[in-house]
Amino acid sequence: MDGVLLINKESGWTSRDVCNKIQKILGTKSVGHTGTLDPFAEGLLVVTINKANKIAQFVEDNEKTYIATLKLGVETTTGDLTGEIKSNAPVPSLNKTKIEEVLKSFIGKQKQIPPMTSAVHYNGRKLYEWEHDGIKVDRLERDIEIFDIRLLDFHDDIIVFESTVSKGTYIRVLGEDIAKRLNTVGHLTKLVRTRINDLTLDRALKIGEVTLDSPFIKSTALLSHFEKHVFKDEMAKKVMDGMSLYINEAKDDRILIVDALDNPLAIYERRNDRGLYKCLRGLW
Repeated sequence: MDGVLLINKESGWTSRDVCNKIQKILGTKSVGHTGTLDPFAEGLLVVTINKANKIAQFVEDNEKTYIATLKLGVETTTGDLTGEIKSNAPVPSLNKTKIEEVLKSFIGKQKQIPPMTSAVHYNGRKLYEWEHDGIKVDRLERDIEIFDIRLLDFHDDIIVFESTVSKGTYIRVLGEDIAKRLNTVGHLTKLVRTRINDLTLDRALKIGEVTLDSPFIKSTALLSHFEKHVFKDEMAKKVMDGMSLYINEAKDDRILIVDALDNPLAIYERRNDRGLYKCLRGLW
């Protein structure tokens, strides 16, 4: 039993809660996930089973799409509805044109400071652990990119927007920053992840729908951002043995090697300009 399950996580569950539940349903201990969703957030969570856990480190770079509901005029300690009210501010008169103009101003590469309530590590501990102890630490800015952002709905003090973003982007922080550029404050009341790379929420199962017969997805579906090479027979065996190989036809520095049935065998990394690649991680 190896592969990937697409789960439609409900609000109130942690990502680890989902994995623990699936462990019990499938009767296996090796269950992980990629791309943590906060407990209040909903939507697409990629759950990896057994051998598929090996791909986790290579999936985080995938772009993700979210639909967020932003309430203006109220700032919370967490940037979402789970926090305590931190401040209030008047909401200026807004219109669709003004909101769309502000949203579009976020498109592109930029810096973002992760929230103290996040799982980003600082000196061996997660930020939320420092926060729990009442200790504020210096958080380094991170490079992120907003690929697309658009207005879906707007009424009174509520804005609903969809954004496609890079690894490491916190939509809670984006929501707060949008509110600031609208000359007010705000926090998210709802967040739904709808897409990770080519995988979409409409293919996902609710926890209650998962059974031993649930359809698994091959790990290669999450590795489509890699240049792929098919190796058969003796060459496939060399890959499974972890041998370094000359792959002259490869163009990228990191490539995915699969067998004739599209089963992932390994991620290889370029080591010199003459086409020598070394096994970075076996996946079989």
